[in-house]
Amino acid sequence: MLFWFGRVALRSTCLVRCFSSIAMPPPKLSATVIILRRHTPCSEHNEEYKVLLMKRAAKMRVGANMFVFPGGVLDPADSHSRWKALLPQNAHVEDEALTALRITAIRETFEETGVFLSKPNGPSDHLVQLTEDEIATWTARSSADAVNFLELCETKQCHPDVGHLKHWIRFVTPVFESRRFDTEFFLYIAKGEEASVIKHNAESSQHRWVYPHQALELFARKKLFLAPPQWYILKELSLLPKLTEVEATLRHRPPRHIPFQPHFVVPDLKVDENTKITPETLMSLASEHMLTGILPGDAQHPQFAGPPQSKHRFTWGPTGIHFERDPTIDYQRLGKHSKL
Repeated sequence: MLFWFGRVALRSTCLVRCFSSIAMPPPKLSATVIILRRHTPCSEHNEEYKVLLMKRAAKMRVGANMFVFPGGVLDPADSHSRWKALLPQNAHVEDEALTALRITAIRETFEETGVFLSKPNGPSDHLVQLTEDEIATWTARSSADAVNFLELCETKQCHPDVGHLKHWIRFVTPVFESRRFDTEFFLYIAKGEEASVIKHNAESSQHRWVYPHQALELFARKKLFLAPPQWYILKELSLLPKLTEVEATLRHRPPRHIPFQPHFVVPDLKVDENTKITPETLMSLASEHMLTGILPGDAQHPQFAGPPQSKHRFTWGPTGIHFERDPTIDYQRLGKHSKL
C-alpha cells in the first residue's frame, strides 16, 4: 500500500542509513483522471455521485490488484504539434506541459476503458460516441502507438475535452521505489451515462463505480485495496458529498502543483542493522506500530512546512487510519517558500 509514500524519517539510524543509500530514479511524467458521475444519492452519507475505479491486473509490476483511477505515462505524441490545430483556442489555459498531460490522461483512459472523453469540433457539449468495433480497433492501435490516438481525433474531427479536465492534485512516487512517477491528477464530471466503461485492457481486470465513502469503508474492511493517492483523494471527496461542492472547490481553491510526498515518523522503532527496508517492510511495520505520514503544509514537514501548529497528516496503525488537515493551508505559498 505504501508505493507512493515519500521520504521516511525514522528514529532509527539504521533505517535512515538504508534509505539514504538508495539511488533515486527520475520519476516519469504521468497523468490520471478522476471521473465522477451523478448517481442516486447514498442514503447514509447523502453522496450524489460515484467515482470510477479500475482494478490493476495481478501481473502488473506496480500496484498489482489495487484499485486506481485510469491513467498512465506521458508519450511524446501527447505534445505533438498537430494537436494545436484540433484543440480549441481556449484549451491552453495553463502551460503546454499540462495541456499535454491532460491529453495523456484522456488517451490512457480511452485505452484502458474505452471511455472517449472527446468532443466534436464545433458547437457541441456532448462527447463523441464510438461503436464497439471502433473502440476495439482504436484502443488497440492507440495502445500500440500513442500517435494513433491523435489520428483517431483527426479522423473523427474531434478533440480531447481538456477544458473540462480540472487539476486536482499532484503526487510523486517515493525514493525507495524502482519505478517512480510524477503524476498530475485531473477531475472530470461526466454527464449521464457518457462515461460507461466498454472494455478492460491488459493492465486492468475489472472496474467499479463507487461512492467515495463506500470505497473507504471497503478499504477499511480489507475488501478493496486502494493505492495511497486514491485513498487520499477519496477521503477528500467524501467531505464533498454534492457535485456542486466539488465544482465550487474546483473554482475557488488555488491549484496544488507542489509534490505531495509524506515525511514518515515511526516512534520507538528498534530494528536489526541488517534489516532491509522495502515498501512491504513498512506495511508490516504499520501493522504493529503507529506510523505517521506528515504531508505538505504540516508544521513538521521538512520541505513544505506550514505555520506553527498546522497539521496535515495521517496516522496509520493496527486500528486503521486517522486523518488530520488544517483547512487554511496555502499550497501556493508553500511552493514559493519551500526548502527544496
